Amino acid sequence: MKSSCPAVHPMERKKTTLRSLSGILKDRASLAKASLYSKTRSNVHSTIIRATTHGATAAPKEYCLDALLSLGVRSHITAAMCIGALMDRLHKTRNAFVALKCLFAVHNVISRGCLALKDELSVFPSRGGHNFLKLSGFRDGFDDETFEYSSWVRWYAEFLEQTMIAARVMGYFLSPFSSSTTGTLRRKREVRIRESRSSELYEEIDLLVDLVAVICSCPESVHLQSHDLVYEIVSLVLEDYRAIRHGIQSRLIELERRTPESPAGTAETVARMLSALNKLEGCREKLFVLFVNKANNDGLWELIPRMKRKLIHHLTRPTEAPMISWRAENIYLPCYARNIRDSTYAVAAV
Repeated sequence: MKSSCPAVHPMERKKTTLRSLSGILKDRASLAKASLYSKTRSNVHSTIIRATTHGATAAPKEYCLDALLSLGVRSHITAAMCIGALMDRLHKTRNAFVALKCLFAVHNVISRGCLALKDELSVFPSRGGHNFLKLSGFRDGFDDETFEYSSWVRWYAEFLEQTMIAARVMGYFLSPFSSSTTGTLRRKREVRIRESRSSELYEEIDLLVDLVAVICSCPESVHLQSHDLVYEIVSLVLEDYRAIRHGIQSRLIELERRTPESPAGTAETVARMLSALNKLEGCREKLFVLFVNKANNDGLWELIPRMKRKLIHHLTRPTEAPMISWRAENIYLPCYARNIRDSTYAVAAV
């Protein structure tokens, strides 16, 4: 049952109405400006504007997102133009709703966009353009509500940033499995995990746990999830969370299979892995609050303690002193002791 909203002061309502009208005019002006471009560029900019309007809490229409995602199907040139225009709109706006919709569009590119759009998104920051991930200072101080939405902008940007970092290391975006590609993607990723070195799996688990920690740091204003835009964002993050959990679990299972008694790796690597698993367990309560039992009953929470016991055993087991072998040909004597075979100055060069 939804709680009743507090009464809005007439002046505040008028102020909000004026801003809504201003947003509509800005969108129309942007569309008019886009119509002056070349045909392809005009189509790209118009499509992005329609998917990221100034409209308050409404999520982008599905057909608008589909139109945006279709821009990268025909050519890499159009895909590059699309990502460039989307990033440009994101960084020029000071409106929390436009920023959230731009990030939502980026997230849709990651989760279900074509390869050309994903490629352009991956390399865009390295070409010297605006880095859409750097929104830690975003503020929309129009009113208390937009100030709260600004915290969602900062969190959402951080989540996508960590997603990009993980993708660069793993070589692919850890997006949810669709019904049409589940079997193919799962097989490819399972083969890649089996062929990876243990040190690589440790690093990837560490990154994925960091991604879970970012999810758990979402704003406390959970009541905004009743709004359509935030609800759609959280739903998409939930789908990613399922894929992240599967990624962590599959890597832990592979490490457990390789090392039935004790994990491989240096003490520093093992300690870092143990720290990551402790961090993941620390997120458990918040994850249940956010997603209830959704995607939390796959056996991961039971696997973590087993792996931790092995890691702790590896760190606390006694180490044997290394045996030193001496060979006559590797004995070096200082110049003043060359004729003293048993000199105490002899140094072993093993």
